[in-house]
Amino acid sequence: MIEGHKLIHAHFSNNERTTVEIHWQFDDDEKQETQIRVEYCDADESDEVYNWLLTQMSIDDLHEATALHIREQDAIYREAVIEIAKSDGLLHNQKDGVVNTAQLITDILFNFDEDKQKELLFQIKLIVFEMEAVKNAKKPAVKTKIRKAKTVLEVVNEVSKLIK
Repeated sequence: MIEGHKLIHAHFSNNERTTVEIHWQFDDDEKQETQIRVEYCDADESDEVYNWLLTQMSIDDLHEATALHIREQDAIYREAVIEIAKSDGLLHNQKDGVVNTAQLITDILFNFDEDKQKELLFQIKLIVFEMEAVKNAKKPAVKTKIRKAKTVLEVVNEVSKLIK
């Protein structure tokens, strides 16, 4: 379609599948390097670029490329979330992408490092104060102890007093 450009990839770029994102490769003589150019077109039979694209790949291939693109983007997103959770100390004992829940709970309760996990303790306290048993507690001293707790185990101990 565009002289000197080679089609690399195309996929629908919106959920309605009315817009196509096309990636082209071309040689930039000024910079003396190969570059990528992205173009968008309407997925409409009246669009010249879209019609040309359908001569290069079938509509089924376009849908398949879209599904693959979504899977790839999802994998990138999930990897980033795991890395952020690790760096924030929110993901522990990860082995092959699976968190051992029993080990995680044990570590949080009994191997709690106050310096490393202050944010986790804070988040747990926020959640605990939303629990009905804590909200409706008639013992202000217990709520104070929860607020001042230095470890998750202390929080659990005080909350369990309210639940009993």
